[in-house]
Amino acid sequence: MSDAVTDDMADVSRCSTCGFAATDWDVRDTLNTARHLTDFLTLALDGSVVDAEREIAAIIGPLVAATEAYTTASQAAANHAAESHATEHERSDLDGLRQRHEAAVDRIVATLSAEDRDVNESAVDLLHRHFHGFAQLAAARHEAGDVVEMTGSVLQISASGGGVPKLAVDTADIGHRGVLGDVQAARQHHGRPWQALCLYSAERIEELNNEGHQLVPGAIGENLTITGVDWERMRSGLTMRIGEVTCVITAPAVPCAKNNRWFADGRSTRVSHDLHPGWSRWYASVLAPGTVSTGDAVALGSAPLQR
Repeated sequence: MSDAVTDDMADVSRCSTCGFAATDWDVRDTLNTARHLTDFLTLALDGSVVDAEREIAAIIGPLVAATEAYTTASQAAANHAAESHATEHERSDLDGLRQRHEAAVDRIVATLSAEDRDVNESAVDLLHRHFHGFAQLAAARHEAGDVVEMTGSVLQISASGGGVPKLAVDTADIGHRGVLGDVQAARQHHGRPWQALCLYSAERIEELNNEGHQLVPGAIGENLTITGVDWERMRSGLTMRIGEVTCVITAPAVPCAKNNRWFADGRSTRVSHDLHPGWSRWYASVLAPGTVSTGDAVALGSAPLQR
């Protein structure tokens, strides 16, 4: 891990590479996100070509080392381990990396508590290390020739004071926590910094309605309904430019029971990434805030971040 990255992560202000800021994270967000760190790693590797796996593993290896070191030593030890632990052999053993990471994450989750401020602050530092790595995946994929650049446009911007459907607005200011004025009624599964934006495909909505469902843009809670982008190619770690905003695709959204009403069989699992890859909504974190208007251009994978 370069000195530049280490210095960047030591800065208490917002990180210019990944948009991370410790002030965005409370204990609940930290704990719930820590539980899913291995899921993020698995998504990062999903569908990659062999050359891309080599590039990505060079990022993932230090993250696994840092996670393991965090569970047994100080942050300083984690920094040292992250520099030295990822050998060429380990970089080629992606399944082994995932298994080691999952075990280390389990130990982290067991140590977190609302009463232990020092532990939680260290965990936030570790989350920054991970999201910094995730934000670098776009550059790794570009170097490996594993990105298909696509362009589209914003069909609808949607927001609500809580619940669904979200309703159309012509223009929205988007900050690091999402669309200004948009509210999640229940924060148990929503509202983390990596869930700042929820994105969905206009073409997928049309296809679902052809199956007999009854969706409209914003019905299943997406903030931005996008047209012209091949949804099969959405994946964790890609950068996306939307109007003035630059974001990083983080993870597919888990279907919510509140959306069952729009589906002919009463099951929103039709848009589950696990059951139907390529059909889910996707979350994104915001790297560069700005204003988005209906009709703005969308570019996926065309602006990799620099490592």
